[in-house]
Amino acid sequence: MNLLKHHILLAICLLLLLGACADDTLDEQTGAETTAQGACRVALKLATRADGQPKDAVSDVELMQNYRVIITDVNGKIVRSIDGVCTPAAELDPVETSLNIGTYYAYGFANLSKGYLDGLGLTEGKNISDNLSAIRFFMPAPFSSTQLLSADKLSEGIPMTSAKQMVKVEGPNQTFGIEVRRLMAKLEFEFSNPTPYNMQIASQSINNMTVNASDTEGSILLMNYQTPNNTLDLAPNAVKATLKNEYQQPVLLKAGAKGVKRVFYVLESEADNITRSFMLNFDVRSAAHPADEDFRYALTNPEVLPRIHRNDWIHIPISLGEWQMRLEARSYPPIGGYPEAEFDQTESNEFVVIFDGGGECSIRPFIRQYGDPTGWFGLDSQTRISGEPVITLDDPDHLFLSEPELDKSGEIRGVLDIAPGTFACITLTADVFTSTPDTDTPAERVTKRLTRKIYVTQKAK
Repeated sequence: MNLLKHHILLAICLLLLLGACADDTLDEQTGAETTAQGACRVALKLATRADGQPKDAVSDVELMQNYRVIITDVNGKIVRSIDGVCTPAAELDPVETSLNIGTYYAYGFANLSKGYLDGLGLTEGKNISDNLSAIRFFMPAPFSSTQLLSADKLSEGIPMTSAKQMVKVEGPNQTFGIEVRRLMAKLEFEFSNPTPYNMQIASQSINNMTVNASDTEGSILLMNYQTPNNTLDLAPNAVKATLKNEYQQPVLLKAGAKGVKRVFYVLESEADNITRSFMLNFDVRSAAHPADEDFRYALTNPEVLPRIHRNDWIHIPISLGEWQMRLEARSYPPIGGYPEAEFDQTESNEFVVIFDGGGECSIRPFIRQYGDPTGWFGLDSQTRISGEPVITLDDPDHLFLSEPELDKSGEIRGVLDIAPGTFACITLTADVFTSTPDTDTPAERVTKRLTRKIYVTQKAK
């Protein structure tokens, strides 16, 4: 799965128009204007742009429907509060005001109600709040539920805010840019069906998504903040949930279909701490037999998407391939029994195995080709597997006492240390024949390389 991440930006440009300014000055210590004559005319040019994407890929909800620009003096007194309405939604909407020569600070807001902004004291003549940067925004429904917000259910513009920006007016012909970022991220799934069977998607979900901290408290910061890509500033009591979308009309993917897109909006979110990935769950069904459930699971690449930031535009290609895998896992405790390891396909996914403790363990993968009446086969099937499968281990926490091995029976065997809460990742690579044994000679048969990651962890005590 190759994930492409783009940042969708809204830029507010402050342009000082051509023309002379009077000798008005602003005392930078007190913020007081020394005269009130002939201030510079200033144009506030609000514009949207989307990096890496064509203009027509941006929907109205991602553009400005209304906005407010706040300008303060150096002491925090609001000297300008400028409201605007964009009908229709726009990526460019210039307005004008006047400012004396001096130093100011600017803040931008878009698609937030006047009542909300007034309630924060963001009106002319007042002082801007000292804790503005600490306010958490309560995102409207459905971010207090487990519903995944689809693009067709979002009618109002996505809220956007800026960071505090210095604006130093020294004369005409100056330009200032203020970046305003959307408080939501955009997930764009692009489905393809390379199989010879018509399929349909009845529902899909993604785990570890942030929702409101409570019925009255938000989990995400209102104001834009600048942090490294490897961090997020979520509320300490932020809530994570698995968000699901049930399609009223299943998404039809005909045999060979490509480029079928569905868009969802989410809040800033941190991936699972075991897999360092987000789990994707799809209820994929045969179009010929839609009553038969067939769940597919996938994990996002932790090297590409360990977290989701506000304003991200993330493209996630999903190929409903012909090849599926399931696992059987068992642990062998020192005394008695052969209990199976905990394996929950509804809350986790088929690539995570949770063992109770240390000792010997076994994981046996099975593979099948969708629609193949012969069903599942193991890694030891000489008629279905070409050559020898290979496993590699990534074990930063030293969960395994020694490197696990893939034996001739098709089982991955290893010995776990007693290390609750730690994890390791086994990467399995196998070449499978894409045709059944009776269609070609072994030398003529075509193979396909399958690579799967199996995350192994030990239950925290």
